[in-house]
Amino acid sequence: MNNKRHIFISYKSQELEFARRLFFGLQSRGIPVWMDRDKGVGITVSDKWTNAIDAALKASIGLIVIVTPEYFESKICKDELDIAYRNDLTIFPILLRKPPKGVMPE
Repeated sequence: MNNKRHIFISYKSQELEFARRLFFGLQSRGIPVWMDRDKGVGITVSDKWTNAIDAALKASIGLIVIVTPEYFESKICKDELDIAYRNDLTIFPILLRKPPKGVMPE
């Protein structure tokens, strides 16, 4: 049985407002999305953060990456992207701010 049900939004914390607008915009159109800081589907106070992220990624059908130069400086963001690659998830990049040449993976 396929229990993958949502698209995971991966972003650098400084892009929280953009990520929230994207989350609510997609959700209002009936697209199931997951974001760490959403009270309805995100991480709760009792969750261990890394376990919750891992479980959400494993239950994803895809990964939206909000691309900025800072995104690729974050180990957590790069780990989320790596997990998506290793699990053959569809990756949807949104280029918010272009990173320097050679920083973004092919």
